[in-house]
Amino acid sequence: MAILVNSSDGFQDCWAPFFRLLATHWPSCRFPVYLNVEEATYEHPSLEVRCLNHPRLPSGAMVPWSDRLIESLQAIPEPYVMSMQEDYFLDAPVRAELVEDCLRGVADDGVGCVRLTGFGARGGTKMAERPYLVDVPRISHSRTSTQAAIWDKEVLLSYVRRQETVWETEILGTRRAWSRYAAIRTVDRDRLEGRPIVSYTGTGIIRGKWHPELVPLFARPGIPMDFERRGFHALPSRWTTRSRMIASVVRRPGRFLAAILGAAS
Repeated sequence: MAILVNSSDGFQDCWAPFFRLLATHWPSCRFPVYLNVEEATYEHPSLEVRCLNHPRLPSGAMVPWSDRLIESLQAIPEPYVMSMQEDYFLDAPVRAELVEDCLRGVADDGVGCVRLTGFGARGGTKMAERPYLVDVPRISHSRTSTQAAIWDKEVLLSYVRRQETVWETEILGTRRAWSRYAAIRTVDRDRLEGRPIVSYTGTGIIRGKWHPELVPLFARPGIPMDFERRGFHALPSRWTTRSRMIASVVRRPGRFLAAILGAAS
């Protein structure tokens, strides 16, 4: 397995705190780490972070989010990836033994994806191969999500198409997942004993601004950060967030219809 951290050059201020907290809360991590970015590079004093660069197109335009994800997955030799975003700042030790157990579920049991947090799609009532996991029903919201998860790389690639934003990939990828079945499991907080497998605030950056909870998180280990440059986001309602996601796909209704019908495009 590899760890794939999806980011972009505009979020370079997130990289130092992200990787510092990763090294702090997962010191025994044995997996190679890849950083999906455009043209920037990054080095960490204790982690080997390999940058997967996707320079601008000849027109000068940035490579679309989904194109960079597809190309990053194709460049990674490992068959399984633990996918994360650069603003998932760890706030507690990773339960490495359960990460390994979830990886076995994907590699040995033929599961397409194991969601490592309670964020995203809600699990159903059907028990899974491990007592702390439940099945994510085939027809469910957010079946494809960018929250921390272990993926069979080929399954993830089958849900993503080029020329999509991150929100379009989540929404349209979920529709594709309805017709391209692969077992997906998620952690059930009621069945998991002890702390979360991977613990972080759902998203540290919201519409380009900091989540207020990061101030004490960065202060504890003494991580320097100029919060004034981005400012803080007033947390939106769930409806506001959902309406913005819907608006991002309504602009291209043909793509949305194709995803619902299970088309390959």
